[in-house]
Amino acid sequence: MKTASILVPLLMLLSLIGCNRVESPVRLQGKTMGTTWSLTLSNLPAEIQSKQLQQQIEELLENINALMSTWRADSEISRFNTSTSTEWFDVSPQTHSLLQAAVRIHQQSGEAFDPTVSPLVELWGFGHTLPRQGLPDDSQITSTLQHTGLEKLQLHESAIRMRKSIPQLQLDLSAIAKGYAVDEVARLVSTQGLQNYLVEIGGEIRISGKNPQGEAWRVAIEYPHIEKLRSAAVIISVTDAAVATSGDYRNFVEIDGKRYSHIIDPLTGRPVTHNPASVTVITTDCLSADAWATAFSVIGSRKGVELANSLQMAAMFIEGDDDKLTTISSDKMMKYITNTPSQTQISGSGRE
Repeated sequence: MKTASILVPLLMLLSLIGCNRVESPVRLQGKTMGTTWSLTLSNLPAEIQSKQLQQQIEELLENINALMSTWRADSEISRFNTSTSTEWFDVSPQTHSLLQAAVRIHQQSGEAFDPTVSPLVELWGFGHTLPRQGLPDDSQITSTLQHTGLEKLQLHESAIRMRKSIPQLQLDLSAIAKGYAVDEVARLVSTQGLQNYLVEIGGEIRISGKNPQGEAWRVAIEYPHIEKLRSAAVIISVTDAAVATSGDYRNFVEIDGKRYSHIIDPLTGRPVTHNPASVTVITTDCLSADAWATAFSVIGSRKGVELANSLQMAAMFIEGDDDKLTTISSDKMMKYITNTPSQTQISGSGRE
């Protein structure tokens, strides 16, 4: 699961500073996937109509929702989830391709990323059902774990279909679908011949080219505490890349006076206790950044930065309390960071 947006594009503010010539940016926006989407273009050629582009984006996002939304009973994923059959289930090429990527990240992350954990999410009071009034017991967790695990999903090697090995298996693509949708909108925009833009859906971002000032786009990562929301902890400079952030400070449940993270470890069936306040990942595509931000939240900072370095991936983990933040970054992440407030310490390669 993902929290609400904690990546803030510094669009109008940063386009107004400096002495370089500034283009006139164009911004399109709307609602999708229970959140908002936006497209910021450094400029829009006269031959491209903004209303037509807006309509094309909305139709694209509606089609993705019709395939992958768990909130729509008629979506492709919802129909697969409610089916009790273990026979092959025909799916769209889009869903099949996304799940192939999910399987790859599931394996690379040591099963930390797992889109079948929704029954565990529900068990702990996150999701569609009402919040829990007490802790689930060990037997409930053990029983629910029997119904999860991406190894229980099989993708056909030659045909576009999938099947579950147990009738109870369910998929929730909320930790990867927004990133996928960002990539698809970016692909649509690129086919129009546009090169300088920023696509954002619920805080997941894909960037191409230069900002209206003719420089790399700058994105603020919010201070990961409710008391200081909308305040930048770190500013990164990015071009031709995707950025996603996952955090636990906006989505938690309090049971018997103790706070539990919404991030569930797929291996234990319990909320993680070591996860950082937020994790930011930069990759070439937003699908991967989206999924890896969740995976690293499960893995934790120390092991996470080691894995990020081994994969040559840009990842940043923010830990700490209201008095002091510690930012632990992989080697590749360091080149993107342009500004850090004085209370934030940056440490490459996991060294503090």
